[in-house]
Amino acid sequence: MGGYPGLESGTPRNVRVLDKKVRYVGDAVALVAATTEQIAEEALRLIEVEYEILPAVFDIDSALMPDAPLLYEELKSNILPGEPDLRSQVPAGSCARRRQ
Repeated sequence: MGGYPGLESGTPRNVRVLDKKVRYVGDAVALVAATTEQIAEEALRLIEVEYEILPAVFDIDSALMPDAPLLYEELKSNILPGEPDLRSQVPAGSCARRRQ
């Protein structure tokens, strides 16, 4: 990807399975390994997770603002290095639909 080592499919290759930051609903927050299903279920019941609400963005324009929270701090930007800005390739108004 654009000469930036460590990127695969837009995600840094060195991201840990259990990172300290939850980026989306469904992101892993805990893992359990056990010798029996019963032990695994008990371990799951004992897991407690505390979340800190972080700033979020919900559209591209907000994500591109200089003060936007970073999805991956090691990239220093929410723009993938070497990727074209596809927004400039969409003709103006092509996504708008007139309601009747």
